[in-house]
Amino acid sequence: MTSRSDERGGRHVTGSEMRARVFALICAMSAMLLSGCAHQKHSFDEQSAAHVRTISIVVNESQEVVPVLISGHPAAIFGLIGGIIIAADAQSKAKQISDAMQVRTLALQEQFSKALTARLRELGYEVSEVTLIPADTKFDDAFGTVKDTSAADAVLSVRLFAMFRMSSVFSDYLPRIETLVRKQDRKTGQVLYAESFVYGWADSTLEVKGFTPLGLKPEDRFADIPTIAAEHERARRSLLNGGEEIARRIAGDLSRKATPGSPPS
Repeated sequence: MTSRSDERGGRHVTGSEMRARVFALICAMSAMLLSGCAHQKHSFDEQSAAHVRTISIVVNESQEVVPVLISGHPAAIFGLIGGIIIAADAQSKAKQISDAMQVRTLALQEQFSKALTARLRELGYEVSEVTLIPADTKFDDAFGTVKDTSAADAVLSVRLFAMFRMSSVFSDYLPRIETLVRKQDRKTGQVLYAESFVYGWADSTLEVKGFTPLGLKPEDRFADIPTIAAEHERARRSLLNGGEEIARRIAGDLSRKATPGSPPS
């Protein structure tokens, strides 16, 4: 069963709304990167999780905008005015590729949830429900949204955001998907597993911030924004590739020798 915290009717998105959404997403992802410094990793303990048969998945709702971030933007040397120029440039690029890619119909987080559900079921787990929560919900609060209503043995909280990013104005644009993951015992709140991943664009600070890098497929590189817009199907696929790789990695981490619910061998 998939539930959603709210529903939005299809309507035209104004320029001011688009700017607000881009700004909100960038702020959320910036906060997410900062939280990577304190995000504690917790390797999956098969023995502690031996009782887990059913899992409730909680994921932030699907994005309507894919932000564009450029490191080393030439306008950065102009201080505050440069910041305004960079923000306007990022907003324009985000709107161009989001419109071309039809991001709302891509439903990246929902597609990721389906891929993760399928992989967990292959491992013998039962996924009792998938809940989509508002994108601005704090990661630490995701567990509490279903703790008292779900009957699952464990809650798997995932916060996933996608963007396109480049190292400089002379480099390719690469997809980047940042993900926080935490599995907790639903009754006690005990952490059974915690990880953080980045698929795609990465820099030297990634592991310092607590993120595990995941490799990028060679075809998921784009020369510029017009290329992303023109080859929008390939761009959509690049984000889905990332979601599928993250789902594969999470499931791999949660695999175990014993059948769920039985003592490990």
